[in-house]
Amino acid sequence: MIAWMRKYKKTTGLMAAVIALFLGGAIASVTSAPHSSPRTSTPAGPDVLQHPATFPPSATPAPAAMTATFDNVTVEVHDVIYDVSSNNAFFQPERGNVFVTMQVTATNRGSSQYNFNPLNFVLRDAMGIKHSVDFNGPSESWSPVNLTRGASITKPLSFQATAGHPSGLILIWTPGFFSGDHPIPLQVSS
Repeated sequence: MIAWMRKYKKTTGLMAAVIALFLGGAIASVTSAPHSSPRTSTPAGPDVLQHPATFPPSATPAPAAMTATFDNVTVEVHDVIYDVSSNNAFFQPERGNVFVTMQVTATNRGSSQYNFNPLNFVLRDAMGIKHSVDFNGPSESWSPVNLTRGASITKPLSFQATAGHPSGLILIWTPGFFSGDHPIPLQVSS
């Protein structure tokens, strides 16, 4: 056999082994998660069949829960406030925007720890603009934390959003690299 062919065969085999190891690890990490309901979000996303609700004439439906769940980690949003003023004259929203603040609670019911990170959230406003967390906004900023099994924590988030459009806000949670986006429609507190 020619010398360059032997070298090529060894290199190809090594490359195939590295690729197989990488793909095997990625598939194992995605499929090893508990399958109780790994990709559910509330209100139901586009991949979940929705059934129309019927209510007796005297009953009114409860407000939609502002939660999402992925891989046994639940995120619940509450105290959403639109058009929050800043106490700091140097940190004001951009022209045409307002501050939006909220409290976000993460609860880990899974068997492995979860990294709760403010950078895993963006706010899509009524105009369709996605805003990253505003660390200079009126809420205190915080660093990511690891939640062990059974742990729960509540942290504040601040965003900017287009002024004059308090309805139609959606918090988008992306819990991990392969998890996809989990939209959480928000209801502004009155």
